[in-house]
Amino acid sequence: MEMNFNGKFEVDLPRDEVFELLSDPQKFAPLLPTFKSLEMKDDRTAILKISVGIGKIRGTASTELTLDEVVASRRASYVGKGKVMQGAYQMISSFDLEDAPGGGTVVSWQGETQLVGKILSIAGGGLRGYAEKEINKLISSLQVALSPDGAIPVEAPPKVGLVTKTWQGLFGKPAADESADSAPVAVAEGVIAPYSDKVVQSHRKAHDKIEALLDTERREKHLARKEDDRHIRGQGLFVDDYQPHGCLHMAVVRSPYAHAKIVNIDVSKAEALPGVACTITGKEVVELTEPYLEIGPEPGANILDYCMAVDKVLFQGDPVAVVVAESAALATDAAQLVDVEYEVLKPVLTCEDALKDEIILHKPAGSNHIWHGVYDYGDVDKAFEDAKHVVKIDKLNFHRFGSTALETNAVVATWDKARRGRRFL
Repeated sequence: MEMNFNGKFEVDLPRDEVFELLSDPQKFAPLLPTFKSLEMKDDRTAILKISVGIGKIRGTASTELTLDEVVASRRASYVGKGKVMQGAYQMISSFDLEDAPGGGTVVSWQGETQLVGKILSIAGGGLRGYAEKEINKLISSLQVALSPDGAIPVEAPPKVGLVTKTWQGLFGKPAADESADSAPVAVAEGVIAPYSDKVVQSHRKAHDKIEALLDTERREKHLARKEDDRHIRGQGLFVDDYQPHGCLHMAVVRSPYAHAKIVNIDVSKAEALPGVACTITGKEVVELTEPYLEIGPEPGANILDYCMAVDKVLFQGDPVAVVVAESAALATDAAQLVDVEYEVLKPVLTCEDALKDEIILHKPAGSNHIWHGVYDYGDVDKAFEDAKHVVKIDKLNFHRFGSTALETNAVVATWDKARRGRRFL
């Protein structure tokens, strides 16, 4: 996925001073919206720690930011690359400087971001909106840093999208604030301006109308099924129906223990079986891949988590090895020939036992209590004060559940020699 952005803004500082900030990674990097820390690799390259995550659950990822091109007092360009949420990204950001007609400097900026990996299937089209928001924050930070008086610039309203057009069609555009006391708001290109009180009230009225529509009782209508015809006629296409020439199948060897050290894995018998292409163990996974990004602060961020158990298993069914063979049946048979030697450890069976930290599951974290957070929405205290009845529960047990039952995650990958890439079904 490729995204491109550009714009310009004007500041009062002379061009030399603006260039001094933009061409110094140690001054430029802290302006990034999610910046946490940096360590200089050399004069032009910084290793940044940035905050990533979903909502209030956030983690830390590393980004390598390099000052790629410099033209004294005219241009500064950066290249950044890193990995995030089972994906990788590369970004190019450049700033061109010109003298403003009335003094000061005009900064023309442009950015290009390329994303690959599973993050695209996880976040999908929401990535562009998120990227636009972060870029707006960065440009706003730059304008603040380059403003002699430190005034925070206001950003221009976003483009009207489909949802906004629908909203305006139903309820009309928000009324402008025409009061004599309200001063005009100076708007810079590419940023979001704050809403006036009248606009906020208009939004609230529109919200109430939508809530009323949603509360209206409707007669149930059965949706027409689209897939029945092809399934009844045996024309459905599923992953298991697609068997390209030379297709290989994988079987997973799983731990029978909830908690145990992996002493040794012997795959020699499985590899000797005719039709077996290869085997993979956790130690090979460590050599070939990076650990998953942990969405959360330390100590949870210190956990090294891979797609397969490396030194010990942490739950019954934890993968310890895989066998790849010419057929699913052969892979299953070969997996039974893998000999795994375990040193059984005492398991942790309840949340209460885990919090005692008598048995640490992830040593890099140093504790089983790896994250704690409180979510507050609205005026909680007032809600309890106004409630007719309040029920207090000392301890609430959640049953075991899985929220991804519909995500089958089945895939067939083939190598396309002409395009030198993989094709997926």
